[in-house]
Amino acid sequence: MTKSFTKKEIAFAVILVFAAGFLVTTLGCSPAPSAVAAMIKDKVYTVNPNSIKVTAGIVTGELTEMQVTERIEEGSGRVASPAKLTGKLALKNISADQTVRLVGGKILYIDVQGRPIKLEANRTEPTIKGASTYGSSERLDPGQDATQVVD
Repeated sequence: MTKSFTKKEIAFAVILVFAAGFLVTTLGCSPAPSAVAAMIKDKVYTVNPNSIKVTAGIVTGELTEMQVTERIEEGSGRVASPAKLTGKLALKNISADQTVRLVGGKILYIDVQGRPIKLEANRTEPTIKGASTYGSSERLDPGQDATQVVD
């Protein structure tokens, strides 16, 4: 016993197959919507006091415009970039007759008692870069000053 299909039933089956094929190709093969990039905002903390003066031998220095900036992913609150101290360093040679060559230095964070604060393992201490080679112009003659950004 075999059943024979009418032309109407065959046409309906063909239309269903084409419709299913169309749906599969348009919905199943379309690229996934791209993820929207998360907005990252800078969270700025003021430092109090926002400047500090130091003297080391014949050189005086002042670190001004200090602030701490942390980059935060908006919405999730995830830290995109850890907190970082920035500011402007001004150095001055207060000697009457000696020249100072700027080699470099580093910034140490200290607590209220004056003890150094250890940084996390994945963080590096901020450094101040000076002369890269002997004889470069990174020197302070008597009475001269120099300014650089600390980042």
